[in-house]
Amino acid sequence: MDESGDEELTQRRDWVRYFCDGFLWPDADWLQDDERGFSYWPGRLGQHVAVDEIAGGHLKWRWRMPVVQGITRRDLAAWMCLRLNEFACGWSFVVDPANATLSAIAAVSAPIDWDRYLLRFANGAKLAGWFCDTIVDDLARVLGGTPAFSAPGGHDEPRVVPDALAYLPTAIRERPEWVFDPVPYRFGSLDDMARLFVGRMGDAADRSEVDDGGFTITTLRPDGEHAASVLRAAFDVHRLLGSAWRTDVVLPLVPGGVHASAASVGAWRLYDDPVSSLLGAWVSDGDALVYRQWATTDELRSYEQLQSFGGHTADLLWSITSTSSDALAWAMDADWEAVSGAPAPGDIDATLGTVIGPLGQGGRALTEIWRPHEDAADRRLLWWQQLAVLIVVGWFNPMGPTLSTLELRRDPTTGRVRLLWLMRHPFLPQYVDLGPCETDDELDEALRDGMDRLCQGNLPNVVSLAPCPGDLAERVHRAFQDAAADHVWDPGEGFAETAARIRDTLGQPWAYAGGQRDDRFDARISERPPIRDDAGFVEWLDIAVDELNFAANMSTFPDAWDGSLNFQRSAGTLDGGPFDLGPFLLTYSSIGRSEPDAAG
Repeated sequence: MDESGDEELTQRRDWVRYFCDGFLWPDADWLQDDERGFSYWPGRLGQHVAVDEIAGGHLKWRWRMPVVQGITRRDLAAWMCLRLNEFACGWSFVVDPANATLSAIAAVSAPIDWDRYLLRFANGAKLAGWFCDTIVDDLARVLGGTPAFSAPGGHDEPRVVPDALAYLPTAIRERPEWVFDPVPYRFGSLDDMARLFVGRMGDAADRSEVDDGGFTITTLRPDGEHAASVLRAAFDVHRLLGSAWRTDVVLPLVPGGVHASAASVGAWRLYDDPVSSLLGAWVSDGDALVYRQWATTDELRSYEQLQSFGGHTADLLWSITSTSSDALAWAMDADWEAVSGAPAPGDIDATLGTVIGPLGQGGRALTEIWRPHEDAADRRLLWWQQLAVLIVVGWFNPMGPTLSTLELRRDPTTGRVRLLWLMRHPFLPQYVDLGPCETDDELDEALRDGMDRLCQGNLPNVVSLAPCPGDLAERVHRAFQDAAADHVWDPGEGFAETAARIRDTLGQPWAYAGGQRDDRFDARISERPPIRDDAGFVEWLDIAVDELNFAANMSTFPDAWDGSLNFQRSAGTLDGGPFDLGPFLLTYSSIGRSEPDAAG
């Protein structure tokens, strides 16, 4: 190889090192370099990353994970990709007709210092590694293929114990933001965001509409027979990963109906094109073909650590959404062909249910590799389908902020509705199945048990009682009042003292926890009536559920949660001891701290 070739290889390795050290954090024993990039095995399936320099100083990063090989049900495979893409977050499922392999793929085309795109690229790889390893056995069976298990040189067998990042989705579900995520409220109004998006789209934007759920921008009608495409954007809930920013490019009319071949062609086009990015996936939505991108609010919090972070502005959301324009450009130029012979929708739904079933039980890695020990939190309960949150109570304590809920959830093995008590605590979480609650007697018994666990000796400083149908709200309220009175050592003094303390520090959780009050809040505090010395449950609850009190505490909980964990980590007290920390701590990290300039 000549000197220019050596220099190019060295530079490529520097780029890879910057990406791995700053964004991916792979286990070195399961990492294998090659001339174009590297391969990594977070579990039994290998991920292959290639990086190429293109004109204008840009880099094209391509990521591919073969999942099922030797597929015999090719008619079903492409349609399963379209449905599995509903769960994707930063990648796309596709079928390669040349080798009958179903793969997960993603791509980024950007300068090396565009850290936001590299973060999105890395997050997609981490989440896809967990998701694909969880479903691969069942997916291979229904498609008549075999799992694409592999291992790097030096390993005789595929990896058994997965990368710690396999537990990332469970760690996200453990955090207080899963109950109420404050991140969407740190951005501007929907009207402001819509105006910025329209301005950034320039001549492509035709008109925009804003409603409570987000905003819609209609693009100019392209030449030809297709109807105008639509850009939709809103904060929504991802089925597996919670609160997230969702953007859709909607193609209202596709000749012959929505079909999987068009989605696959479009994904491969974005993957192969050197100037396009593929950070989303094509899904079906009614009669429309939709290119959907997700950015979880966990990812949005990670942006705060990047050098490019300039605050929670609409510009940040635009940068996440902007790669949708690549899909829009392809859709306008695509040569649409109607495809027939699709499996019946009912057959696809039944097959999909078989494949994603393990997700409802916590996933393969969680149930087979990391089993809850005695007296530890059973984190599989976090994955039961959430039907309703009946009550939220919180204790703002910088050394261990705690958020507890009573929730109606569905047991994935029996289909029965049960009541769960979920105590989210950074060191000592507890998740308990309180039993079935499909009859009045079952519900009352489960509520009594749950309220006893909620009220353990001291009153919370924040409460939220969710709206409930029928007389359920009254029953929850009554059970909570009975338990609170039973568990406060001196009900009169306890209710009055806690209520007065909440009122006097209203909107200032850190002041409640022992810090100094901020005089700017005095006017808001004076608007609330004083707490009587003989205040009881009603007066205390009234101030505990105050809108300002709830919003201030919930917005501060994530920082307090991370701060408590990082303090204990810096003190060296997280190794061993009585803490039930689980296999992965989701705290602020060193994302993107490696300098791109140093990477060449």
